[in-house]
Amino acid sequence: MASVNKSMSALATLVFRMQNDPLGPKMIKTLEPIFIKHRRKMSHIDLSYIVKPYANNPWVSDEMKQAIIQSTIELKEKLEPFNIINIFPWVSKFENTQNLFVVFQEKMLSIDWTPKEIAILLSAYSKVNGSTFLWKNMERNILSLKNQLTSYEISDFLFSYTKKKIKTRLFDELRDIVMKIPFKSNDAVYTMHSYIKNEHYDVLIIDKLSREINLNEISLKEVCILYASVLNCLRYFNELPKAAKNTNIEEFTKNISNFTVEIETLIRKNLKIFHIIDLLSILEVVDKYSRPISIKSIAQSISSADQLKGDLSIKGFETVANILAKNNLPIPTPLIDIIFTLI
Repeated sequence: MASVNKSMSALATLVFRMQNDPLGPKMIKTLEPIFIKHRRKMSHIDLSYIVKPYANNPWVSDEMKQAIIQSTIELKEKLEPFNIINIFPWVSKFENTQNLFVVFQEKMLSIDWTPKEIAILLSAYSKVNGSTFLWKNMERNILSLKNQLTSYEISDFLFSYTKKKIKTRLFDELRDIVMKIPFKSNDAVYTMHSYIKNEHYDVLIIDKLSREINLNEISLKEVCILYASVLNCLRYFNELPKAAKNTNIEEFTKNISNFTVEIETLIRKNLKIFHIIDLLSILEVVDKYSRPISIKSIAQSISSADQLKGDLSIKGFETVANILAKNNLPIPTPLIDIIFTLI
């Protein structure tokens, strides 16, 4: 019995060390049957070693996923907070994990987490369906720690609550902290997105965050998130009744409009290197808000993208086709050719 346990620990350590090796994923896959057969011989340390490598393995089987989920439940009482932090972000990538998260809910609430750990856990919990009970309790923990929060943690908390569509006091309660501390560019993007998405059209917050964003410091995905956010914001303030507008709002709207033009210049410059998912997002936003970026150019970029065959879904094709038809534009030939491989 002891020798089997030692063998499992040795294999778990091997899997952990091999995960970044070029041949690692295939080797890790070959060990699946051993872990499935002897999973009850694994310790909680062994489990924390193998979760990430298997969660990131493109060939991981459903049986192995279920073995990891079941082992996590069975080892619940032995898992320390640092083990949980090492396991949950990765196991959340599997399907059918709702029961696992429900089982751990009480244990999660009994631990005094740091702000960084809460951010990691909420990011994992945002990927599964479940009760809002944990989210409300975590909200209290976050507010008790609010004077310790960094821009990353604030952006992560607000984005997680936004993603789950959970009503929260965080936007109001963290407002003074958001106004006080400096934000990194990407943190400012996600925080601004969350405020606007939740219809907190706070002029001072949005103005402050927009000034902290250096467009050269954010990813192309973040450019897309930012673009949709500022256009949503512009529409809201442009549609305000004239009586509700004052000099401050007019100046703010002018600044956001100028910022939008800067974003559009960056988008035009990088159309050929955006990912297809991001190009589809840009296409929908440009069409929705009637922006002065060529829809034809975006469609051509989609049709010439390197990853066209792998990443364009039928739904994505329908989106492009409908917007092109609406604007009386032809569908590029490569897109017509690819649709037959999608059906």
